[in-house]
Amino acid sequence: MPITRTAWIDDDGSGTTGTVINNAEKTLLYNQIDEALAAVGGVSSGTWLPTLTGDGGVSGQTYGTRAGHWTRIGNQLLVTGSITLTAKGTLTGAALAIGNLPVAAVGPGTVQIAYFAGLGTPVVHVGAYVSGNAAYLVYTAAAATQVGNMVPAHCTDTTTLIFSGAYTV
Repeated sequence: MPITRTAWIDDDGSGTTGTVINNAEKTLLYNQIDEALAAVGGVSSGTWLPTLTGDGGVSGQTYGTRAGHWTRIGNQLLVTGSITLTAKGTLTGAALAIGNLPVAAVGPGTVQIAYFAGLGTPVVHVGAYVSGNAAYLVYTAAAATQVGNMVPAHCTDTTTLIFSGAYTV
């Protein structure tokens, strides 16, 4: 539904440059915002606990920090989070991922790694692509001679990731 534009009025009579919205106009505006949000599926948010996992399995990990927040707007999910390991445990498989996403992806998405430390290989860039219920980590090595999926061997007992991203749900 298109939003109907109504001229704002200065109903306090002061004649100053600021304007005051009367209650009828506020109600109309809030109703229009509610209708627009309902049309795209609404807005919701919450917290989640991200994990660092291998696509072949994981066991015995302990975390110093593990926190995340998500916001859903229609069919888009925005996530932020941080992970710091104190013991990597056993990670197996051919790919390392941020797991336990709050809602599984049904479409494409990316995750930007704003900060990373404690990796087992010199790396200049870490990013991720979202698939299913995980964000698979990709990297560029220090000499830019290697690009590819991060593997469990890239992870150490002190790996830290701080990240944000968006994907389709």
